[in-house]
Amino acid sequence: MEQFGKFILGLILVVVSVIFGGFVLSKLWDWFMVYAFALPSISIPVALGISMTVTLITGAKESKDDMETCRDFFEKIIKIVARQAMFLLMGWIVYLFL
Repeated sequence: MEQFGKFILGLILVVVSVIFGGFVLSKLWDWFMVYAFALPSISIPVALGISMTVTLITGAKESKDDMETCRDFFEKIIKIVARQAMFLLMGWIVYLFL
């Protein structure tokens, strides 16, 4: 039962991470691409699609050696969300100077 709980928690973390990543991309796009190139604004689902497409094209893959334990998996997801939050914060600071 404990493994099932970890699986559900991991699934929730992945979904939250992906949606948050789409939010961050859509905000950065609005702040910089719309401003600099007069491109249309994008929604979170469109940002998710762009992100998945770029990941597919660039071939970003996870190595099984990188995540040997459940703890490694959770740490990796938390690092991804923290990185996204840092990019959002840095982008917002830069946006304030526009």
